[in-house]
Amino acid sequence: MKSIHASVIVLCLSLSLASTAAHAQTPSTRTHIQTLLLAEPGAEQDCAASKGKLDGCAARLFAQAEQDLKNAETAAMAAMKRLDSAAKSDQASKTLSQEIKAYALYKVAHCNWIAASQAGSRLSCETDLNRARAHALSIYYTR
Repeated sequence: MKSIHASVIVLCLSLSLASTAAHAQTPSTRTHIQTLLLAEPGAEQDCAASKGKLDGCAARLFAQAEQDLKNAETAAMAAMKRLDSAAKSDQASKTLSQEIKAYALYKVAHCNWIAASQAGSRLSCETDLNRARAHALSIYYTR
């Protein structure tokens, strides 16, 4: 059980450091959400610089990141259930379920901090974290 908690802590710290580094590298002349949008293929054509257009694009990117995360969690859980079946155990799926809950708590706490320190950054924070988490799940758990 201690190794599970340690793994969750390491994952959370890694995601926190990656997100913090991404925020620190954002040019001061752009908001974080503008930088996020400009990093998307085709975003410059789709998203004008007006606040209304940026908000709409940010919401679209967030929705996509949320869906990608749900898909990655579903695939990871299926992989863990296959592992459990082969091992005649239920530990892989149980611990992944615990980790999914821990990630959700971490995301809320981390993005609360980001929103408090960088006004209006909650959506981009959650988008960034969901993308990183979906990517990590796809690499480490769904091969």
